Amino acid sequence: MRYARLSVNKFRFQVQPNTWDCGVYLLHLTKVFMSNPEHYFRVITTTKGTMPSSDRRVTWQDQEVPNLRDHLVARITQLSEAWKAEKVAKEEEARRRKREELEAEVLSSDGEVDIVQVSGEVKRSPQRRHCQ
Repeated sequence: MRYARLSVNKFRFQVQPNTWDCGVYLLHLTKVFMSNPEHYFRVITTTKGTMPSSDRRVTWQDQEVPNLRDHLVARITQLSEAWKAEKVAKEEEARRRKREELEAEVLSSDGEVDIVQVSGEVKRSPQRRHCQ
């Protein structure tokens, strides 16, 4: 069995300033990193010592986070409204089809008579005696 030696590094990237933007920061940092992976990999892995917070904010484009948050809220709201409208349209279409099916059923059975033949004996269930 082979063992690998792990080393622990302090990576240099911006962190969220609050407790509720973790998802937004994760998306933002991923977007920034993927815009130039080689550059940001070098920033993360080769920067020695501590990087001042102001430099991290500039390097990781921290000023863009509020814009991303606003964009995500607007996009989610837009998709939600579109989904709701589509759902209403589908429900109305289903009701319209059901009405058409019922109307077609009524029209097709207008002059028809169903004849039902019953054969066999009719058995009565035994009567129960009541205790007195």
